[in-house]
Amino acid sequence: DYEKTNLISEEVAKKLFLEIKSIIKDIDAIIISDYAKGVITEKLTKSIVKLAKENKVIVCVDSKSKTPEMFKGCDLIVPNINEAIMMSGIEEDISKMGKKIATMLKSNVYITRGSEGISVFNTKGIHTHIPPIKSKKVVDVTGAGDTVISCATLALCSGLGLIESARLANFAGHLVVQKPGTATITPNELKSAKKTEIHQFLKESIEVKQKVIEQQLNEIESAAKTIVKAYEKGNKVIAFGNGGSASDAQHFIGELVGRFRIERKGLPGIALTTDTSVVTAIANDYGYDQIFERQIEANAVKGDIVFGISTSGNSPNVLNAIKKAKKLGCKTIGLTGNDGGSLKS
Repeated sequence: DYEKTNLISEEVAKKLFLEIKSIIKDIDAIIISDYAKGVITEKLTKSIVKLAKENKVIVCVDSKSKTPEMFKGCDLIVPNINEAIMMSGIEEDISKMGKKIATMLKSNVYITRGSEGISVFNTKGIHTHIPPIKSKKVVDVTGAGDTVISCATLALCSGLGLIESARLANFAGHLVVQKPGTATITPNELKSAKKTEIHQFLKESIEVKQKVIEQQLNEIESAAKTIVKAYEKGNKVIAFGNGGSASDAQHFIGELVGRFRIERKGLPGIALTTDTSVVTAIANDYGYDQIFERQIEANAVKGDIVFGISTSGNSPNVLNAIKKAKKLGCKTIGLTGNDGGSLKS
């Protein structure tokens, strides 16, 4: 094929802009699909973004342009990995790549990574990775990028947040690559995303339990023995965490004070999240990061088991309490996720 990729004339650009302006009140979003063939000029793009902002219309961009700065202020830009490298000038480090683009364009960013899913960056450059959905068979990747940005735009228009929109777009891309040629997906196929998401959650839960069996049995047995020894010496268990971890801590203590499997006397335990008067008083007088530390200081004695729960391993109030417990001579146990964060040490 032979083609001309010169920029369109100002006259043609003006006609395009006026066409968009004439319908701006009737639309929810604009997708700029820029293959760097000369239609999407800098002046035209800036005018479209400004017009969209004035009318509260979402602008999403898929561009191969070497001058991405002209899309500054758009709501979402969706480069693939090669385009992201070109835009940022950074190779290999996805986090730095996405953060630079988000900061440079003051835009949300989805970096589509094929079989590795989608890396999402908000306007502050905070990174969230959406893992891939394992396809039965990849038949044809043609049009997958168009499907992702279209579905993401639809989701954003419908009121979904940045992360949930990426999840839905990721699912749409997963569906379309299983079809031959430049394919589309149906509304009913898209609605089946919820069933797939439920399947993924259950599958991940099973995989986590399997990893616990393979990697954590010795640690769990060691923790159980440590708790038994503490009870034999007349000590108690104290547990705490934030949000869902607070519920886990309360459940754990409930099984000790109440009954887990066998009839026996109640075992002493305290969940530091149950007394709202204490929690709010400490948060008000000393700050939220001290809500557990202050209670440990008041209630823990040498030999007690202090059980901190933090998925990230980096919750300041949990870390402060663990440090205080160690100073008091307590035995500390952490329940955490991923690499364990600072709680691990």
